[in-house]
Amino acid sequence: MTRVLQTCLFLMLLLVPALAQDGAKADAARQEAITTATLTAVDAATQMLTVARHNGAEQFRITPKTVIMIAGERGELGALKLDEKVRVFYLKEGEAPYAARRILDAATVAVLDAEREGVAATIEAIEQRGEGAEQRSVVVVRTAQGQRRELVVRTEAAQQPLLLKDGQPVALAAFKTGDQVTVSVRRTSGNVLYLRALGDSASYTAFAAMKTLRGKVVSLAEDRQSLSLDAGGDAGPVTVNLTNATSFYRGGKAAEAGAFEVGEEVVVKFQERSKGVVQARAVFTPESWKAYAEAIAAQTK
Repeated sequence: MTRVLQTCLFLMLLLVPALAQDGAKADAARQEAITTATLTAVDAATQMLTVARHNGAEQFRITPKTVIMIAGERGELGALKLDEKVRVFYLKEGEAPYAARRILDAATVAVLDAEREGVAATIEAIEQRGEGAEQRSVVVVRTAQGQRRELVVRTEAAQQPLLLKDGQPVALAAFKTGDQVTVSVRRTSGNVLYLRALGDSASYTAFAAMKTLRGKVVSLAEDRQSLSLDAGGDAGPVTVNLTNATSFYRGGKAAEAGAFEVGEEVVVKFQERSKGVVQARAVFTPESWKAYAEAIAAQTK
């Protein structure tokens, strides 16, 4: 009996890694994928959708669980327009054609991209939902485009939203119903909406719009074409390239690149970062945030 048990245990130990590997393969197979392509056919009878990609046509199955979004709101399959771009979210599960989880028309993609970057909105309510450990704050807003969004406020340290008022970080309690704000949305694969950032328009422009670095000037190149910034990262100082298109603000007004001093704290606005180098769109001292925001507002009028 002991030998039989030992043999069974040995076989189980051999099987565990294989089962774990199979589980990992299954998880990988279930990973959500995204494709953006031109819609070429919709067959309501077979519940199939066909798109044209650069490498050929691809089909997707429509199921009762498929969510179709038209102009930012839930819609019907028949509302999708041929020869327009669509974005399809699907699971690589089983054999092709895969089942579509969500299908977004071009207008929805534009709405969601804008909401990720930041849109003007009015706060309609700030509510507490759930109980105990499951309780969450939810900010309900109506965007300038008319979409109503219920945004969950995450409390995990790495996921907390950026909340701004008058150029300073604030608590959610600083906002109230009726406030005119700029808000950005973080969406999950399950289409849950989370609050990414919220603030008055000027504060949002200065500290939440575009990519932002904040740190101290380590050095400024003699030709004023770059500066080195200590942003507190483990990778060391960041090189900030300055061009003729870079704007500068210091002392609450427009300035020149040479106005900044070593050791001075600055905010850098940029779009792309590669290997520790950023191309600056603007550099300003924290107290000059409003001058920067007003300049951006004037450019967009």
